[in-house]
Amino acid sequence: MRPDAPPIDPKLLADNDYCNHEKHRQRLNFLSCCRWPVLNIFLLDLKWYKVVLDIEDLKSLRVIRDRGWSLLSGDSGNIDLAVENYVRFDGDPTKNPTITDGELKKEFAGLMSSIKEYREKAGNPNHNLNLILVGPSKNGPFTIIEGNHSAMGLFLRYVVDHPKEPFPTISCYIGVSPLIRRCGWAY
Repeated sequence: MRPDAPPIDPKLLADNDYCNHEKHRQRLNFLSCCRWPVLNIFLLDLKWYKVVLDIEDLKSLRVIRDRGWSLLSGDSGNIDLAVENYVRFDGDPTKNPTITDGELKKEFAGLMSSIKEYREKAGNPNHNLNLILVGPSKNGPFTIIEGNHSAMGLFLRYVVDHPKEPFPTISCYIGVSPLIRRCGWAY
């Protein structure tokens, strides 16, 4: 059964304020409905596992393949390269010489701003971290389908800013299916 897509104001999708929980909930609801046909391809085949990530696991994750994340990760999807580029551009999209399109620059600025906010939240023990990963096998590679901003914030906090601080216990869900290889947004 496919959920019906609720009516949504186009401005809501373009709004880069990811910290407004009500707007974020509405966006997630709408996007879940839009993603359903894509997810339905492999949904029944997924085997789910609850796992605990350590710092090395975090370094091996891939961000989802889309326009903004691809620019940040250099089309590799590697979260460590995305972090390296974020640090290199100092969170400022105008410092990325590969972005010349004004609309894309605005979208990229929203992404960078959101990552900065999650970086600040990452050290807060009350911050609710939700990571959902998918991969073609138990050995990965794993693409983050929920929690890309949070994972970047964690990486920046515990690898770049405070590498001597103990890494927190991160529980997440991993969906495994060989059909993931068919999805253009996964690595």
